[in-house]
Amino acid sequence: MLRRAAVTAMRGVHAGAGSGSIAPGIARLLGFAAMPVFTLMALWTGSSGEAGDILCMSMQGSSPLDGMAMMYGLMALFHAAPWLRLFGGR
Repeated sequence: MLRRAAVTAMRGVHAGAGSGSIAPGIARLLGFAAMPVFTLMALWTGSSGEAGDILCMSMQGSSPLDGMAMMYGLMALFHAAPWLRLFGGR
């Protein structure tokens, strides 16, 4: 299933080959890169256990899901659309 998903994603890269522009295909692949990157950033930030940002230093003892980890998690959620379309068969 993952192989079929990769083939479907790559098909979009070569769709613009006849027109001389591969920019739409590259933009489509960048859309697939956003969610995993933000997910890893959220996991890394949430599991580091460090104090975090300079701006958030006044909130000592707060949850690891506050601040940057929460922001990265929400960004990953908002960028999930290409993956949902790919696995949804659209």
